[in-house]
Amino acid sequence: MSPEERERSYEHYKQWQINKNRYKHECVAYVLIVGVIAIFVLKHWKELSIGFATIIAVGCIYLLAMLIRKYIKIQQKAAEMKKIAEEVGGTDIVIDHEKGKVSFSVPAENADAVINDIEKNMGNSKYKLKVSRVQNPNNEMKDKKTTDVGYVNKNSQRNNGKTEYKGTDNNQWFYSMECLKCGHKYFANGSDIKIRKCPNCQGGKP
Repeated sequence: MSPEERERSYEHYKQWQINKNRYKHECVAYVLIVGVIAIFVLKHWKELSIGFATIIAVGCIYLLAMLIRKYIKIQQKAAEMKKIAEEVGGTDIVIDHEKGKVSFSVPAENADAVINDIEKNMGNSKYKLKVSRVQNPNNEMKDKKTTDVGYVNKNSQRNNGKTEYKGTDNNQWFYSMECLKCGHKYFANGSDIKIRKCPNCQGGKP
């Protein structure tokens, strides 16, 4: 063994001894800390139990207060939306108190004007506005043909009229369609209007 190797080996041995002593001291320190904590807990277990119980009680009260606050906000939102629905002439008003949503009916020809009025009324509101239009199953659609302008199928897809483009089915023409839920516009064969779904929000074919 060369002198350099002997010196490195000795340095490694010294470091091992230092680490060994440090590990022993740390073990003793950990045991002492655990012992002191155990003695403190055993001596003051009543005070600590009261403290933990107080913390849990305060946490439960805070959580209950947050739930009550959220419930009140939802009720306020529903009441405000009901008032707006009444102001724009809505009928068959239904309030979903759990979600804070309001649904109501208006004539199809007034839908765009009503939505504009709601957006104006809610413009300065602290609530988020999300308006969706759906077909009333009891409306005049039963008296219309699928190829008539204004026909709305059960998926809330409206026929805006025949185009000048030939369709992909035999002897069919393309019709301009509009989704009343998201506003997406697309073309559909006249034979498909009744069953069409929106390609944008309902997974219909493009």
